[in-house]
Amino acid sequence: MSNDGSLPIVLESFSTDPETPNAGKNVTLYFSFKNETNSDITCQEIAIDLNPGDSPENLCTDQAVQDSIITPSHPSSWDFKHAFDKKRNVHYLSLTPHNSRHPVLGPGDSLNVEVTVEVSDKLRSDDLTTTIITVTEHIGDTRPSQNIPLAKCPAGTVFDSFRADPPDKVLVRQGEHLQLSWSCDPIGFAKGATPDKPYYTLTIDYDQLAGPMDITDLNDDGAGAYTGPGESHSLTLSHTTLFLLTLTLWDKTHQEKRTHTLTTLVTVQPTDVDLDNLSIDHTASILTDPHLITTTGNHTATTDGLLLCTVRGDHSGIVVKVTGPGEQEVEYAINTSTADPYNDPTQFTGRRIVLPIARDSTVSIGSPESDGTYRAAWYPLGIGTLAKQ
Repeated sequence: MSNDGSLPIVLESFSTDPETPNAGKNVTLYFSFKNETNSDITCQEIAIDLNPGDSPENLCTDQAVQDSIITPSHPSSWDFKHAFDKKRNVHYLSLTPHNSRHPVLGPGDSLNVEVTVEVSDKLRSDDLTTTIITVTEHIGDTRPSQNIPLAKCPAGTVFDSFRADPPDKVLVRQGEHLQLSWSCDPIGFAKGATPDKPYYTLTIDYDQLAGPMDITDLNDDGAGAYTGPGESHSLTLSHTTLFLLTLTLWDKTHQEKRTHTLTTLVTVQPTDVDLDNLSIDHTASILTDPHLITTTGNHTATTDGLLLCTVRGDHSGIVVKVTGPGEQEVEYAINTSTADPYNDPTQFTGRRIVLPIARDSTVSIGSPESDGTYRAAWYPLGIGTLAKQ
């Protein structure tokens, strides 16, 4: 949320669960306060006024305030209670430090508060219903306050479940096609601008777009999916990306609006380097520090790489068997004999051999009976190891 700068202890963020508070249902309000100054701040009280009442413009009733549950992040340093405002004859939520004579929030310190309360079932007829929450800080002789507008929605309103589809696809490979889905059912609001009626719009934004893009038409029967911009509908990522899905509710005069935003993060798996068509947006490291292979037997390549094998001593050798993905096993061997006993392109006389290994290959390393020793080192091209099975 945006902050108007009126609070010394900044209301850094405010959010709700669910994102669209439903009339007659519980909602949890999340407040995050932070001292963004370079000095300690002494605060006698932080008051959260839900402005209770019995009209549609009231988030909840006074009884609901009394029944609400308050959970601060620092219960050992702060007292929290349901206080009573004698002038207005209503209850509010009060957070007070154990000792207000001493600084309670140092530079950079924060205080998070959760409030769970039942939303009243009163709504404006066929229009957007907006309520106000007021936060007041009692610091010295001053009482600065900040209003937070909040839409109250008809029961059954849904705006959630914004994620990659299927849900477990939060980790994708570079260039892999991606689909995002969500649930959105704004009860009582028309789809797109409609004369003399409240309506809603839906936009998506991420760093590949020049700005938020309207995708209202993609929402149908309470749900929708996004597969990319333009006619190609090809959503692919080159790096980890944050997506924002924003629901805007407009009143029937089309002058007042309330926005709700969901976010989802899709992580792109570090990829191997394609040397045939190398395209790098940022810094890439190729052939980094080698991993010594000290075990014999079968290994699995978790990325593309090069395997360097060396032998030492006369009449010494090493055998490497490589089975690429979907391929037959190929056996490579080197030895230090003076005469090459093999008539095969996979058999070599010498002290070293370098083998390119494809990702997901099985590699078996062994040394026949010999007079010397051997050494094997793995040089990954991507991020991964030659792991022992």
